Amino acid sequence: MFTNNALVISGKVPLERYTELFNYFITPFAMNGNKIEIEVKYKIKASESSPLDESKQQYKSAKEAARQLGLDFWEE
Repeated sequence: MFTNNALVISGKVPLERYTELFNYFITPFAMNGNKIEIEVKYKIKASESSPLDESKQQYKSAKEAARQLGLDFWEE
């Protein structure tokens, strides 16, 4: 029997379905003793009603959280 060393699942998931990632992938494998490595990439887009402004607390908090978690943070 062939055994895979790792499974890699990637792609885009609508925000309203993000909890399904835990239900289908993370929880079942973690509960079975598998090691889970999670890579994340968020793209938060500005809108007219909610511009991305570095003077806003929300922006500052996101930047600080990224720093604390060791994540990259950049602007496009």
